[in-house]
Amino acid sequence: MRLYNNLVLAGAALWIALAWLPAMAAEQPAAFCQFTTSGVSYNDSCDVQTLSELVQAELASISDLTWVERTNIDTALSELELTAFGQIDAASSMQLGQWLKADVLLKAALSRTSDSAWQAQIEIIDLHRADTLARQIIALDANTQGRVEVNAAAVEKISQAMRAVIPKALKTRAAFPRQVLIAPLYFRNAESTGRLDFLAEDLRRRFAERNLQQDRVHYLQFPRAESTVEEANLIVGGIVAADHAEWRHIADYYVWGAFREVESSGVAFPEVQVELTLEFWDGRGEVQRIVKTAKVKELPSLVDRTVEAVEDRATAKNRHKATDDIRKRIAEDLRIRAKDLQEWVVQTDIGDYGRLSEEWVRLWSQCIRILSIAAFFDPANEIARRELLIETTRTDFVGNRPSGAQEFWRVWNASKAWKAHCRQFGYDYKHVHAPKLKYRRGLADNRIMIGALWMYVDSAETILIAAAADKSYYREGYPPADVPEEILQKWLESLSRDYINRIKFAIGHNRELIEGRWSRIWHACQRYIPKGELRAEAIQASWPCLMRSERFKIDERDGRRIRETFTAIGKPEIADQLLAEAQRFGHVREAKSPPPASQPRRTASRRVETSPPQVPKLASMAQPPMETISLASAFYTNQVTALEYADGRLWIGVDGQFRNRGANQGCALLVCESSGANVRLVKRRNNSDSKIADALYDGRLLWLASDGDGVCRVDLEKDEWHQFTARDGLPSHKIFTLARWDNTLYVGGGQDQRGILASLQMDKNVWRQHELPGLTGREDKVPTSRVTRIACNAEWLAVYAQHYGVQTQVLLRRRTGGPWSHVGELLKRSHPQFSHFTNSWRLKVHGLLFADGWLWMATSRGLVAYNPDRAELSLVQPLPLELSAVWQDGRRLWFTAIPFSGTHDHGNETKNACLLQFDLATKSWTRQVPIPYSGKPIVCKQHGDTIWLGMGSKGSEIVAVDVEALRVP
Repeated sequence: MRLYNNLVLAGAALWIALAWLPAMAAEQPAAFCQFTTSGVSYNDSCDVQTLSELVQAELASISDLTWVERTNIDTALSELELTAFGQIDAASSMQLGQWLKADVLLKAALSRTSDSAWQAQIEIIDLHRADTLARQIIALDANTQGRVEVNAAAVEKISQAMRAVIPKALKTRAAFPRQVLIAPLYFRNAESTGRLDFLAEDLRRRFAERNLQQDRVHYLQFPRAESTVEEANLIVGGIVAADHAEWRHIADYYVWGAFREVESSGVAFPEVQVELTLEFWDGRGEVQRIVKTAKVKELPSLVDRTVEAVEDRATAKNRHKATDDIRKRIAEDLRIRAKDLQEWVVQTDIGDYGRLSEEWVRLWSQCIRILSIAAFFDPANEIARRELLIETTRTDFVGNRPSGAQEFWRVWNASKAWKAHCRQFGYDYKHVHAPKLKYRRGLADNRIMIGALWMYVDSAETILIAAAADKSYYREGYPPADVPEEILQKWLESLSRDYINRIKFAIGHNRELIEGRWSRIWHACQRYIPKGELRAEAIQASWPCLMRSERFKIDERDGRRIRETFTAIGKPEIADQLLAEAQRFGHVREAKSPPPASQPRRTASRRVETSPPQVPKLASMAQPPMETISLASAFYTNQVTALEYADGRLWIGVDGQFRNRGANQGCALLVCESSGANVRLVKRRNNSDSKIADALYDGRLLWLASDGDGVCRVDLEKDEWHQFTARDGLPSHKIFTLARWDNTLYVGGGQDQRGILASLQMDKNVWRQHELPGLTGREDKVPTSRVTRIACNAEWLAVYAQHYGVQTQVLLRRRTGGPWSHVGELLKRSHPQFSHFTNSWRLKVHGLLFADGWLWMATSRGLVAYNPDRAELSLVQPLPLELSAVWQDGRRLWFTAIPFSGTHDHGNETKNACLLQFDLATKSWTRQVPIPYSGKPIVCKQHGDTIWLGMGSKGSEIVAVDVEALRVP
């Protein structure tokens, strides 16, 4: 089925290869294939194929073109093995054009737009220089079923667009001999956040504009690629693979560089200093460096000055012979930069649930681009090309693609060029996670995280199984039949060594996690690792993990295999020791000699609290009036993620499944009357797949924080929506919490391994980013992680951040600046029982609030109050309750609570939610009010005489509580 789908996608590609059209030529050879489409359905493929055939018939009437025979095109596709890729990418198209002796290629691709319409993107590419000579996008109609409309109007529209762009492209190409050609390669944002990424796009756009404004200099525009990997394949597979000297004919000059922020903490974004460093090379002498600086507000002029400096250096066409030693040195320097960047990639949060983090993708893309340029300048640099191969085939972390092993073997089979590459380097292959990491300030080894550690072992195990040619485990993806046996054996040994090292690493950092994998580890050791010393070492490395698992058992056959393994290497005494240990701990499955009952059994260590917390004795209170607002009409299942009362209405952020969209998952913003009537979906101006994580109303404007779309400001009177982006200075698109004091809006968010805190001066729309202290872990100091709670008053600012939920911190400082105080560390030292987990100390804070001069923290284990003036914990009350939200009502604090999840059954926790009242005057609990509804209250909002509780975790309701009833003495 997968091969069939690949063939369908491959058949849905149009590549019209046109021979170089000299000015006076009468007929020009051209080749015509099929259109490509972003649609994945069979109907889309058929529609696009039909449309391309009709367009081909329309263009066949051009008398100046001589079409290449269809049989020649099929032969080229078969010879180059392009169909094995599943689709013809940019690199494959260049190979096709070069095989057919074409110099110009016309590419067309159909895709759906955001409003379910269709568009066709047409590009004409110079195959010798990988330059996009012309590009045009045209809109196409969709039929009632949402598929592209295949009719005479569509054929005429596409044909006319093709006829229009061809003369423009040929005119541009004809001017090359008298122009100075400059190739912009890459522009890297070397900052920890991506808010300056737009500068690279501004530079590329300015280069493209200069092509239209003058004709002395021409900036090459590489074909628009759908992914970074495709760009790398374009350079290596499309240009370098064709001719190792091809780079000399691409351009006269090359330019690349990086940019970064200088001392940006607490500085208004328009005033942040930016340093831009460009490297300019003429292919002969040393690389020239151009350094420009400017403030963010001056970046447009900085771009203009940079372009002027580049054109001033590019004085004439380069007609001299290139200097090979300098070229190779530049390629090696780029490779070393990429190697240094690879460590940052490994140490960056990769994301979860198949959704890659923005920072990881950004760094990984930069790494691939640098390696691509290194391989482009020096195709003979085997290390650069091997690292590029490794980076572009790493797919073990992507949930919707084949595993790393399957993908690697698939690429091996894909084309002769890749196969030769794998044969040359394959036996020495090491996954990118394998290198020993250097200590990097501000970064950590993400292998020690729970999900990453599991994946770290899985990736080696997966490719080890595939390399062992176990066809019963993988129906496809095992090594091809033509792999030399000696190379496969060396590679298998190398992978086994890597797998053993990863097991040792995992056991050393998180033994409890790896214990749950005993079955797979034992199976891999016995079946896939080659016999001899490697298998013996694998058994010894995994044995401590196996002995701690209560379910691990070995029978007589396993014991015989263990003895054979160690006897073969001359160490039978080790086998006796291991089997004796298994017998002692009851891991031997023998009916005749069961393990003695008196023998100790290893169990997971658990912390025992000497004084378990007690529920406070509270005055009884009659059930106050409560009503529910059901959201079931809009969603199947959902949880309320944000709640705000604004402009007489309730604004509700929810996460779940739309009823009117079938089974599609999604996030939404709902609005209803305060009574719960007229629930409707708000059509958002941003990405509907981003969860609304927080909402705040300042009496005039509604502010929304979303996980993926940053901050949105809504003027409810004018119905104006403004989405803040990186160009405005917002450091991250993942924002989880909002807080406001006076004219300043604070936002917190970021990645699991790179949190951010920023503020907006609302009257001037000026953003500032504030530096946070790093987290101190076992051995590494890592940046503060995602900020999920913020509280502030006239004098103080407090934030709560968590690093994968494993390391947490509560930080506090004055709003005017100064050092941060680690309130969480103080609580950890003085009250170690304040932990959400039984085997490690992890503070879990659900709410922060300044009241009565103190910072109040609603945690998973009770209530904490901190006095910032005296820098001390003023009140600590452990509870067998998890406080989930907090708000102030006069001289009282109200908390929502559920029983602590570590002390009772998870299935019943949402049936015991309650409200707790705390008196600020007496510093004591006064009332407990049960909430007789399912769901966990996670957000709350009070306005006037009503408190709305947003229910999450299996809930689908909002509970409205009468405030006056709660105020009864």
